[in-house]
Amino acid sequence: MVILKGNSPYGATPIDDYSGLKLKHINTIKELYEAEFLNITSSTSKYLLKPPSNKSFMDRIYLSKIHKTMFSQVWDWAGKKRISNKSVGIDKFQIDIEIVKLIKDFEFWESSNMDTIEVSSRIHHKLVYIHPFENGNGRWARLVTNIYLKQKLNRIVYWPEQELYINNVFRKRYIHSLQSADHGNFADLVSIHQELLEDIIQFT
Repeated sequence: MVILKGNSPYGATPIDDYSGLKLKHINTIKELYEAEFLNITSSTSKYLLKPPSNKSFMDRIYLSKIHKTMFSQVWDWAGKKRISNKSVGIDKFQIDIEIVKLIKDFEFWESSNMDTIEVSSRIHHKLVYIHPFENGNGRWARLVTNIYLKQKLNRIVYWPEQELYINNVFRKRYIHSLQSADHGNFADLVSIHQELLEDIIQFT
């Protein structure tokens, strides 16, 4: 049984099974995060550093593909629905049901006059709340949200990912904003999205 040395940051979902880890040389949580960061960086470039697409991203297969692209170099379960319950997230048997609900909710939000940042915050929260994968759900939700923002505004939220890997004031604020959204209060999460939203490279 593989056990990595070190502690996960505040609010992170504990990894209780490392059997799917592809990189056998990894011995610490820090090394794991570094390997995941490299994988995520390359996938972020794939989805965000190209001309905006009008193709809908809110599709179950496509959402799973994004997660697989982000973590497939590190984990063999990348892009696969989790088969166990976690300390956070809904029951494993409700995942497909809640994803379908999210897709329908998204269609409603888009057809209404809801502000784009409000929509992005709700997408972000709901994906984290569902927690469909073994791990990496927060990072996946942030990328999916940015894919949406790129399509709508050609802008993205520049998340300080390195700060989100450690215990600090910003990570606590971020986790608390998601917890507030669990109770229907999206103000803090919307505020973070607004603060970190910036223009990206314009394509012609």
